[in-house]
Amino acid sequence: MAYRVLCDENVDPQTVQYLGRDGHEAAHVGTALPLSVGDDEIAAHARENGYVVLTNDTDFLGPSVYPDVTVLLYTDHRASAHELAAMVSELTTYYPSQDDLPRENYPSGKTD
Repeated sequence: MAYRVLCDENVDPQTVQYLGRDGHEAAHVGTALPLSVGDDEIAAHARENGYVVLTNDTDFLGPSVYPDVTVLLYTDHRASAHELAAMVSELTTYYPSQDDLPRENYPSGKTD
């Protein structure tokens, strides 16, 4: 299955291409929204367009923070665009539909 993924500004824009090659629909904050947009606007865009947010920004975490936005938080800041896309694709093995994803997810950097 495929997810709709909104890549936060801290995500390498090439990740969108790799996600697309894996069958996901993806957009990058840098092209989908105005420059220097805040987290509130990112969350609203994700919610309104059915995206999960791929980020390494912990400001999206917490049950009271954007409770209706699903977050894929990666912690491996050295991960390449290809590795990030592979982490997201690996999640589909466990959660075939993005509707099945828990609100907070921590994709693994182990993408052999």
